[in-house]
Amino acid sequence: MKKHLLPIFVGMISITAIGGEIASLKAPTDFTVPSRVTLQNGTFSFKGNNTSLLSKEFITIDPAKKYKISGEFRAKDGTPAAGIIMGFAPVDKDGKAIRTSEYNVIADTATEIAVNAPAGSKTIILKNAAKWNARVPHTVIAFNIADDFSDLPNRDTASIAPNGIKMNNGQWEITLASPLKKAVSAGTKVRQQRGGDTYINRIHRKMTDQWISASGIVSGFTKNTHSSLKFWPGTSKVRIAITFVRGTRESVTEFRNIKVEELD
Repeated sequence: MKKHLLPIFVGMISITAIGGEIASLKAPTDFTVPSRVTLQNGTFSFKGNNTSLLSKEFITIDPAKKYKISGEFRAKDGTPAAGIIMGFAPVDKDGKAIRTSEYNVIADTATEIAVNAPAGSKTIILKNAAKWNARVPHTVIAFNIADDFSDLPNRDTASIAPNGIKMNNGQWEITLASPLKKAVSAGTKVRQQRGGDTYINRIHRKMTDQWISASGIVSGFTKNTHSSLKFWPGTSKVRIAITFVRGTRESVTEFRNIKVEELD
């Protein structure tokens, strides 16, 4: 899934509990942007598509627990049916969002910079990029990597331009999407990483005019590959994330009983 519109983060409030239901959405004020939803008789309504809603409060993650997210959804009768994607928006211990490109490693691409690259340069010469993939979109070069992946999530990255991986005059040349903001030295260890989903998208459903119940469980942590079943490296807290896709701007999706349960 491509990137979606991200609501602006507001104050950071944590929810902690032992077992059972630990978070739920009961009122428009439970969202970061309350004006985007209405509530009538216990049912929320959202009009539009290609937009994400985030819960205002955070859930603190216990690595030993499983987390079940669930809800009920339907398309309002007489409006074009949209689809919904629901899951978690992860942040680190400092409240900074974790993005797929910061941890999703393309295997066997660890190498070193071969030639000093000054600030402002748009090309980087690598010792060996034979395993780097020029066909995959939205990739980055990650700097100062660790062989054991302890650097993840690695935010010291630069986006690679489309078709930006080439052998040129016997050297592996990486073309960047924008100039380097700081110089990087020969010998710096690097790897290729790729972008993807904005959130840990656990539930995917297409709407009908009948109520659909949906749920999914996320547990444990992925080490260095993308997953919708596990939390991403560095995750400390999450928000509930509901994304409305397909449909049209006239689509109205109704939803209720959105909650998260902590399981042993």
